[in-house]
Amino acid sequence: YFLDRSKAGDSTFEKVFAQKHTAPRLSDSKRLELSLYVDAASAEMFADQGLNVFTDLFFPSLVPQNLKIITTSEAQLDLIRVSKIKSIW
Repeated sequence: YFLDRSKAGDSTFEKVFAQKHTAPRLSDSKRLELSLYVDAASAEMFADQGLNVFTDLFFPSLVPQNLKIITTSEAQLDLIRVSKIKSIW
């Protein structure tokens, strides 16, 4: 798994901020369960029922409009659900 912050907005405060963060897949299941939560400045990914978890911040100059999911092997998308998360502010 990876989350790529190389184009995640301002990174002048820390040279290692704008990098790709990676982790090996811990499950050997053929089925992949993936939950993504994205807002204006953060992304959280929960994979394989929480065996892999990522949380990353980003600082875009504009509100993100696109999300790209990439796989290095053949995959079938069974379900995608987009929901608005109510603001706490």
